[in-house]
Order: sequence, then C-alpha cells, then structure tokens
Amino acid sequence: MILMSPQAVRDEVERTDAAIREAGYEGQICFRPPCGKKLFVLS
Repeated sequence: MILMSPQAVRDEVERTDAAIREAGYEGQICFRPPCGKKLFVLS
C-alpha cells in the first residue's frame, strides 16, 4: 500500500467491503493496515 494512491486504496477497501457484504456478513467491518503500518493515505 506504500506505493498506492489514496484513491486506489479507497477503491480496494470498498471492493473488499462489498465482497464481504455479498458473502452475507452484516456486522461491522474493521480494517487493519498490512503489518499494522499507519500510512498517510489511510487517514
């Protein structure tokens, strides 16, 4: 995710959330950045 643009990160998270919902999950979806790194584009 270091070399991804903020829009690319947003798109990937939204696509993943949609896939999780499509699989039937109804609870809160949490996001943990890879290796726990907090990057500027994730704020």
